[in-house]
Amino acid sequence: MSGVMKSDLRMISCGAAPRESYSESHRWNYRYKQAVHLTVLVTLFVCSVGLIRRLLLTVYKPDVVDTSVSEVSNYRLHFPAVTICNQNPFRKSRICEDDTFRPLCNIARGDDRLFVEEFIRILRNYELDLRALENVTYAPDELIISCHIDGKRCHGSWYRRVTPALPRLGICYCLFCGMDINRIPEAESEDLVLQLRSEFDDYLPHTSDKGFVVMLHDPADFPSVNKDGVYVSPGVVSNIGISVTKLEQTESLAESCSDEWPQSVFSIVDYLDLIAYSPELCTKLCTNVAIIDKCNCTEVEDLDDGSLHFQLLLDTEGICADENNTKAASACHKEALVDSAGFSRDHKTERNCECPSKCEQTMYKKTLSSADLAPSRTLTDAELEAILEAIERETDGVLRTASPGEIEDEFPKGTRTGVLADILLGRNSATHAEDHSTIILLPLLTLIPLLMIRFAKAFSRVRIYFSSMSTTVLKQSRKINGRVLQELFGSYFSTFLGVSAFSALYWLIDHTSGICCVSAWLDRFAQRLSLKSRRAVG
Repeated sequence: MSGVMKSDLRMISCGAAPRESYSESHRWNYRYKQAVHLTVLVTLFVCSVGLIRRLLLTVYKPDVVDTSVSEVSNYRLHFPAVTICNQNPFRKSRICEDDTFRPLCNIARGDDRLFVEEFIRILRNYELDLRALENVTYAPDELIISCHIDGKRCHGSWYRRVTPALPRLGICYCLFCGMDINRIPEAESEDLVLQLRSEFDDYLPHTSDKGFVVMLHDPADFPSVNKDGVYVSPGVVSNIGISVTKLEQTESLAESCSDEWPQSVFSIVDYLDLIAYSPELCTKLCTNVAIIDKCNCTEVEDLDDGSLHFQLLLDTEGICADENNTKAASACHKEALVDSAGFSRDHKTERNCECPSKCEQTMYKKTLSSADLAPSRTLTDAELEAILEAIERETDGVLRTASPGEIEDEFPKGTRTGVLADILLGRNSATHAEDHSTIILLPLLTLIPLLMIRFAKAFSRVRIYFSSMSTTVLKQSRKINGRVLQELFGSYFSTFLGVSAFSALYWLIDHTSGICCVSAWLDRFAQRLSLKSRRAVG
């Protein structure tokens, strides 16, 4: 069989056909497949480029983070700072006797806005500072009548004055601020137990809520009413369980976090050099300063250095609160409050008012349970002494029905208090009533039940304890770092190249007839060269 016939047979056996057998339709089908393959490859390439572009943009977004959660068991935990505020900011008996503050006594019940406006007017007109307020507010021993931790009485030097919401909450007292207190979670004796007193009779007329605000926060942080506060009702025992959560940001996020005040805020607000940086407080100050800028309110400016008085900027209700303000300024204030978040964003370019998160934070999760306070069984000696003093004030006329000498002979001051204590606690009350009813005790027996109910409800007991022995640690890191970027970059391109290889392989398989034709043509060409060489030799 000749070489040409063999090559033709080979072409037929590999699925090929003579050149004349290729029709026009087959040629168009071939071009159509090429177009489909090219479209698939281009689509895959465009998708890969889009994914890589999105990946590169993500690298420059600091808010895209990965968070890992772990539980760390601790034998000793850091106890939080405890800030205590009375819902009644100032004592009526003192503030109404002061000519400067007397207008605050004429404000109707529940009108907090008018109270703030009047307070700021007084503060501005008389150029008062916090020292002037100490005379009309609660002293630590008047607000906190008992404090024990680890079975020991709290030391007076542990209290610090703070003003988280002036004038709404007046002057508060922070326990353990700036201190490092460690406690054993499972030791009940190491719980913090506070006895608080409201004194309803000394509430200002505008005060509508009774009780206290207890804020638990990191000892280095400034307290926040909304973030850290727990509202404690009078006449109840409040048990507050706390668990510790620590948030740490790795070095990859060092550029997006800070433990220092932004210069844009620090330069216009005084007193910040004494307070640790807080993102929440920074945001509040920025927003309030922006409201002042928008509404052209300058009544809270310090004329000495042009910086704003820190305490007045803590309460948003007090911003631009002035009875002399025009209706336009008042409307501006309300408008800014409604959309304070958007308003703050609009002024970021002007004030550069961005408050980064802290690089390391300690947060306390709180659970609250409460029960009624049973005065006859659960009052401590300090609470009882306070009640007895109040009863003596209330029953001054009864106590003096006998001659002064007779009362002193029968009931010296210490003995008289002891007799009342015996009656309140049910100890030997019959004997006392039998022996001394002609002087004092029988009239008091009719008043004591009502007085007990009235005064016992003015007290609150707060117990703060650790509800978990472990600390939840949250570690945040940049979601896209150099290593992850390299892995994802290679993954996207590998996917593109892999699918491209499969597409190319499919194209080769689909065109094996063309390969066979090329092979047959090469065989025939080689055979012809061989025949020519033989003839030349022959």
